[in-house]
Amino acid sequence: MYIDLVQPYLQWKSQPASGSVGQASKFDWEVLGSITVDSTQLLVSKSPDMSDATTTKKQSGVTRWYHPDHRTSSAKNNGLFSERYTFNASGVYYVQAVATVDQDWMKQGTGSDAPVPNVKPQTHIVNARTNDNWDYSSNGRRVKGRTVWSSPVSCGKSGCWY
Repeated sequence: MYIDLVQPYLQWKSQPASGSVGQASKFDWEVLGSITVDSTQLLVSKSPDMSDATTTKKQSGVTRWYHPDHRTSSAKNNGLFSERYTFNASGVYYVQAVATVDQDWMKQGTGSDAPVPNVKPQTHIVNARTNDNWDYSSNGRRVKGRTVWSSPVSCGKSGCWY
């Protein structure tokens, strides 16, 4: 479990074998390397650099590492997400799943519940997923923080997804 939580990542579970203009194509992805998924959605673009991407509705949930005794249990405790997207015109499209995860790790107590000393979280595992400005190097290794994690870009043609 612990090695999986070092860095969040997203992977495709299934993509359309083919697609047609005007008909919804289904994309399934999994968010891993985290506990809670604050938001995840698809980016759809006609450009490989994902510029001018259209976004789908945000979803949230928990991953396979979520424990039911932590806050409330969820009926969908697995990190799997699904979206149907309708391509309105023919052409080549690029699709990428993105997610923001574990943002509640930055929350700290106040008053008598405040940490002593009262400093922000210092661990790499927290800052790597909650702090875009985190950048730490030691002994040839580097931890660079970010708040948005991405799947590989999937490319396909409406009419023939590949």
